Amino acid sequence: MSSMHHMASTTLGTLQLAEELRKLHLAIPAKGLPVQLRDDFYEQCIALEEHVGGEGFRKTYKRSRMFNMLSGVVALPVLLAVIVLIILRYTVSGFDPAAWVMDNLWVVALSAALIIDVLVMSFMQKATLRLLMNVEYPALLGRAEL
Repeated sequence: MSSMHHMASTTLGTLQLAEELRKLHLAIPAKGLPVQLRDDFYEQCIALEEHVGGEGFRKTYKRSRMFNMLSGVVALPVLLAVIVLIILRYTVSGFDPAAWVMDNLWVVALSAALIIDVLVMSFMQKATLRLLMNVEYPALLGRAEL
């Protein structure tokens, strides 16, 4: 149920961005704004913001991308550790990954800290995207008088 809900909300979000981009593509030429039309919603908004002034949208978008990138970077060591343990299980006879982890609880503590960090980064990225779409985007439309 949860994965289906996530997939449905992701699809809905993508469709909403596509619809907003379509509206921008209609409104920009109708207003006679000398802004090149872009295929990406965020790039289009940044190009529009460069024309009408301000930098709130661009800064918030960059912050959102930074949180997204950091969550991936922080998750990488956990993924690599799991891969190494799986490889060792099948290549070293008698190696028990579960027993090794229980004998080395610092691995559990470090993994838990990294997973919590990834969750926090993911939450921050989602919050920043909400700020982008609920505050910065309407403010941009207001400045552009669209």
